[in-house]
Amino acid sequence: MKQFTLNADSWHFRLANYGRKRVSNYEVRHGTDFCTYMRAVVQGAFKALLTYTLFAVVLVWVGYGVYDLAMLAMDTERDIFPSTIFLFMVLATFLLLLCVALVGGSFNYVRERIQQRRWKSGNTGRVTPGFLTLAYRKFKDKTCFKIKFED
Repeated sequence: MKQFTLNADSWHFRLANYGRKRVSNYEVRHGTDFCTYMRAVVQGAFKALLTYTLFAVVLVWVGYGVYDLAMLAMDTERDIFPSTIFLFMVLATFLLLLCVALVGGSFNYVRERIQQRRWKSGNTGRVTPGFLTLAYRKFKDKTCFKIKFED
């Protein structure tokens, strides 16, 4: 099967490496298949879009809170009630995101500890592949051409 060469300094390579999953050094040196690489690019694009959207929403909320406090400090004809509700809403949202991050991080920590214990004990939990796995691998080997990266 033909092998194509891609530049490792391109925008799609950076997008494929966005987030936790990275195109490994082994894949950069020895190549990978196109299907896996495109899956990483799409996942990176989704993660980047989600991250920057959440960042913009939080920035707007905080900006509105600062604006509301400035208007309150300048003693305009605004009531204090909407300002306090908004600030409590921002604080509650921040605490909720913090709790979600802590719970997700603890699940990730426990999962990695379990994998480390299995690896040290020699019980990796690998089973022989089934019919569907073998059929998918055969299809992937036929359709997904190899790509290699150059600097």
